[in-house]
Amino acid sequence: MTCVFAGPSEDIPVKVSGNVKNGFEAEFVPSEVGLHTVLVEYNGVAVGGTPFFAKVPTNDLDYNRTKSRFCNI
Repeated sequence: MTCVFAGPSEDIPVKVSGNVKNGFEAEFVPSEVGLHTVLVEYNGVAVGGTPFFAKVPTNDLDYNRTKSRFCNI
């Protein structure tokens, strides 16, 4: 599985872990406020529902880490 978390001005590194049986987790730390695009692919094919959009408000940058979990892919 691959995950791209594209910020308003640059891509953000994403750490992907897990497996098909237990689900995947994509971990990232947003570095700027604004609308981000999230694209998830499995074996080179976009996962249903992606890309989707996530808005990072100002107060979310105060957290050390933001996690998203993608299960049952």
